[in-house]
Amino acid sequence: MYRRILVFALFLLCVLAAGFCDGWQEYSSEAFLFSVSHPAGWYVNPVENRVEIFSQRDFTDAMGGGVGVVIAVYPLELDDGSDPLKAMEHIEDEFGSSIDTSSPLMRMVSGEQWVMCPFDEDEVSAGKILCVIRGFFVYFIAYGYSDAEKISVFEQDINQIIDSFQLIDFSYKQHIDGNREISFEYPSHWHVFTNHDSITVSTREGVEDDTAGALIMVGKMEIPSGSTDDAKMDEAALFQEIAGNDDVTVIAGPQSISFKGKTWLYGELTGATFKGYIYLSKQGNVMYSIGLLVNPFEKDDEVSEIFQHFLDTLEFSWIE
Repeated sequence: MYRRILVFALFLLCVLAAGFCDGWQEYSSEAFLFSVSHPAGWYVNPVENRVEIFSQRDFTDAMGGGVGVVIAVYPLELDDGSDPLKAMEHIEDEFGSSIDTSSPLMRMVSGEQWVMCPFDEDEVSAGKILCVIRGFFVYFIAYGYSDAEKISVFEQDINQIIDSFQLIDFSYKQHIDGNREISFEYPSHWHVFTNHDSITVSTREGVEDDTAGALIMVGKMEIPSGSTDDAKMDEAALFQEIAGNDDVTVIAGPQSISFKGKTWLYGELTGATFKGYIYLSKQGNVMYSIGLLVNPFEKDDEVSEIFQHFLDTLEFSWIE
């Protein structure tokens, strides 16, 4: 009797313990907003923008065959638009493989249609790469076998790994800067950069002209007293300076609005590929600025709630 109770208790403990008793574990990435399950005991190696999941440490040289899966996330290039096939062509050198995009197939992953194409690599058989574009990022799942005769051994595992992949929603976290007396909430997978007179929040660590992205900037610029030109710089003059570039068009404003208890000059701009929202308020000899930018402008709807959440949670005592 006690033996049966002990066996049952051990079984129940196994069921409740981190979901490992079925031989599978979950890997998740908060930075790139995805999760995936894999057989317990497989080798998992996160490297910068990718994670490698291999049946053996060196699956290409494993006795009895092996399989490898690579999940990678890249910034969306502006030339890609919404075309996963163009994105595949852009990352061929990164993967070190030749991808055949001539006859793409579709596969449902995480409730979305992914494009799937074969790729050719010397040490891999039956290689496939799947791709989907989400927001400002391109997601890839690539897999291949070390031995074509052993595909059936690992095929079920591969299908289960792919079926387990999930794109997850982001959460907000708070940024508090006591030195600049400012706080706000922003998406947890965005990046915050600070310097002596501004704070920038961006979808990626570096901003490049040929990749898609969004950024938020809050600035505080002191206008030196005694300087005639700078002393005359008001919100309208600064706005015109910002909008004075040949490739920038003012599509709304500038107009005076009330924001955070003060009067601001607000306007909307567009460029060749981007859209921007500008807030300017001069208090004494200090110019305060808020800039919200999305590139390309077709992604504006995807960040409108994020921009609004930032504005709603923005608190600062710069302006008293």
